Amino acid sequence: MLSTLRPYKVRPAEDALPFAFETGTQNHEGFAGWIAAVAYLAELGEGGGRRAAVANAFERAIVPYEAALSERFLEGIHAIDTIRLYGIAETDRVLERTPTFAIRVGEQHPAETAKALAERGVFVWDGNYYALEIMERLGLQDSGGAVRIGFCHYNTPDEVDRVLEELSALA
Repeated sequence: MLSTLRPYKVRPAEDALPFAFETGTQNHEGFAGWIAAVAYLAELGEGGGRRAAVANAFERAIVPYEAALSERFLEGIHAIDTIRLYGIAETDRVLERTPTFAIRVGEQHPAETAKALAERGVFVWDGNYYALEIMERLGLQDSGGAVRIGFCHYNTPDEVDRVLEELSALA
């Protein structure tokens, strides 16, 4: 079926498959990064070859660890009365969400919150972060969106606590 398609390509690219679909110089840096990422994930997982190790990394290491970070953040943020969290807030539902949180601190504009946190060495995003539809639906778009705080498997519980401390100081 591919041989019946006329690819949009640069003139020097070959006409034979699979090279006919090349649009220019390949992304060698991206390939190297992808290979390194797979190797890193395989190191976190265990057993059964690289594919199984990568799957195990998520199932046995990354997802449970990030869920624990989410639970810690949610428990801490519930103690700060002036912070409004958008999204799943129940600690027993952390596996239904990613460890990324949209918040507003009181009546403060999200850009002000992000700037104040940056001055304290905590880096977050503000605005709609390309989630325009949800920000409009939540009624936040016209007032600056929300502050986005994200954790990953390479963050520590101490870093979660630090973010919570800095949010408490702003509240």
